[in-house]
Amino acid sequence: MKPQGVLIVSNDRYIPTAKSSEALASACRRMGIRALVRDASHPRYLGQYIGIIGDLSQSEKASKTTRSTFDHLLDAFQIDTVLSLDLQWLLEPGLFTHNPSIARIASLWFDDIRSWTTVNLATVTDRTEWFADMRNGKVTHYFNGTNQAVEGRAIGLSNAQTSYLAAPREYAGSEYPCEVRDRAAFIGNPGLRFPLPDNLMKAVMAGMELLPLRQLCADTFAGSGVPKKDEWIKSEPSVQTLIAEALQERVKSSSRGAVELLQKAAAQSPRAYDFLRERDELLEAALIVKMVNCCDRPAFVRHLNKKGLVDVFSNSSEWAIYGVEALPAVRVPDLPRAYQRYAVHLNASNALRDATANEKLFEIAACGRVSINPYSADIFTCYDDEEVVMVRSLDELEQQARALLTDPDKALAMGAKARERTLAEHLWEHRLVRAFGE
Repeated sequence: MKPQGVLIVSNDRYIPTAKSSEALASACRRMGIRALVRDASHPRYLGQYIGIIGDLSQSEKASKTTRSTFDHLLDAFQIDTVLSLDLQWLLEPGLFTHNPSIARIASLWFDDIRSWTTVNLATVTDRTEWFADMRNGKVTHYFNGTNQAVEGRAIGLSNAQTSYLAAPREYAGSEYPCEVRDRAAFIGNPGLRFPLPDNLMKAVMAGMELLPLRQLCADTFAGSGVPKKDEWIKSEPSVQTLIAEALQERVKSSSRGAVELLQKAAAQSPRAYDFLRERDELLEAALIVKMVNCCDRPAFVRHLNKKGLVDVFSNSSEWAIYGVEALPAVRVPDLPRAYQRYAVHLNASNALRDATANEKLFEIAACGRVSINPYSADIFTCYDDEEVVMVRSLDELEQQARALLTDPDKALAMGAKARERTLAEHLWEHRLVRAFGE
């Protein structure tokens, strides 16, 4: 049933969320649905601060203010549906799930599940209340890939569907000239916001190929020195075997989900898997498995940058440690122009998210440009090999980049096909139609 009014809960302190929340609001309005966007960063961070200082009286006061504010909005704007990326909507237990005016809550997963179900819900409230809200019958979780869906179901989010990210219609209607045809572009950070171990950094800087680089990552994180893993092994030694097997399987098939691989390894190490699940540490173990791919994005970008084949746009300090000189970051309103300025784009998902069809994939395609990506089954679910390029090695990456840059007309033709596919299947309106049951 078409909503009467939608409240989109955003986070103004996280620009990607704010950007996509506005795109969702525009999509709602084009569908004839009244949409209201509100920032939730202040009550969220206030709640976390109060949780840290442990002042229950302040917690109750903040909770009352939050409930009063949102109850007033829901009534004044006749809101019957709540929509947000990740768990931005989960500010107070029962805030929306227990409100009789709210018929449904669409929780679109954008970031990785682990960070939102561990770090970002740290308050004085009993965590069982948060999980009760996440499993409430009004809530449907939309996971942006098959791997993420497996993760969600593994922690009990059974009210779930797989629904990929998408692009704003405005991007598909933009028409800026293609000015750079002899170099690709990469817009983004290296993916990890913490330094790599020295041995991995040296390997990336030396230009090690992807397969041996992933094996080195697996060997590094299979060893000691990973605090949580070392703690688990003291209580249940078979955790070492479980994680080591999952790491090796990830090397063999780098786009398979970390939780899926842990579940496979559980056939040989059932006690280890049950130990992690009972301690609510399964996603922490999955994080270790995901680290097999932690060097993929910086290796991709550095390899082409050193060959003079890619311009990088990002925070310069984050790329400097990889010997890459980045150009200034692209501001949100300038993204369509930046995408269309280049005939070819390099894309690689954040290894921590285990969701390889990232938002940038759809945005580049909506702008009528081709992207080169690490191999992923999820990407091939959305686009075919006449619309995007996928590679399995740095050597293949360079070959494909040179081929497209040598024949930019072919690159633009692929981009045009990718745009057609996006217009037909991958706009935010397509995701909302499914979420709203129209």
